[in-house]
Amino acid sequence: MQKEQIDRFVTLAGLEMPALISPGKFQGAEIYEDSAVLTFLLPKVYPLEELIDELEDQILAITGDTSLVSPFVQVVH
Repeated sequence: MQKEQIDRFVTLAGLEMPALISPGKFQGAEIYEDSAVLTFLLPKVYPLEELIDELEDQILAITGDTSLVSPFVQVVH
């Protein structure tokens, strides 16, 4: 079930936010009991603030609501 949801997310998010998320940039997923961590290869190195700004801009263009971004962004070095 989670694999299907991940595949759907990667495909649909890639249509909406191709600069950051697309099937070609998807590197894999660590699947846990009730969650998953998805890894994407970014097109360039982003400072954390710039990455969050880019996500907010793209989500704002799609939904008009940026409150969905910050709680879900985790940058791993």
